[in-house]
Amino acid sequence: MNYLKTLLSIPLGFVLAVNPTQLMAQQTAKPATVQNYLSSAETISIGGINYQLSWSSNPNNSYYKQEYLPKGQKAEKYTEMLLLEVVKGNITVKQAVSSQIELIQQRKGTDPVANYSVIENIEKNEVILDFLMSQDDIVEWNAYRYKLVDGKAIQLFGMSKRSYGNSTEFLTSLKSARTTYINQLATAEVPKIKIP
Repeated sequence: MNYLKTLLSIPLGFVLAVNPTQLMAQQTAKPATVQNYLSSAETISIGGINYQLSWSSNPNNSYYKQEYLPKGQKAEKYTEMLLLEVVKGNITVKQAVSSQIELIQQRKGTDPVANYSVIENIEKNEVILDFLMSQDDIVEWNAYRYKLVDGKAIQLFGMSKRSYGNSTEFLTSLKSARTTYINQLATAEVPKIKIP
């Protein structure tokens, strides 16, 4: 697998970071039809679960986001989700990761579970950011796998797990399952995309 635990000293301030507060408050106005901006597979399988493309967004010419959910789940109250994101521009993997870390660090004063770890695959120039955050009765764990695509964009392939109301049970379960989830993400084939 060649992923090594490291602490990265990387510059801050990159666009691909997801504001955790916005992430926790999922959009309620979903488009009537979902556009596959990245020409990726409509179904992605990981860990024995099939995830269907359920939502997409292209808020500007350089940013694309697609969410995938298991059958029967809704974005407003999901327990499992996969994400594909692409940001075009002159950026590095380390800059993308650094920007997300900065947002997590900012949460630490108000979020009792906010924490992260970084796993780097030097051979593939990929990084996995493994992080935890909460808001109100929601606890969310994410693993984001970042890679450079064609030297002109950063692709994020992410896994998200959520709990509503019973954080103790979720955190206990996550403690034993986290390594499995990270390994599933690290060893999965990154979905093929076409950069618009």
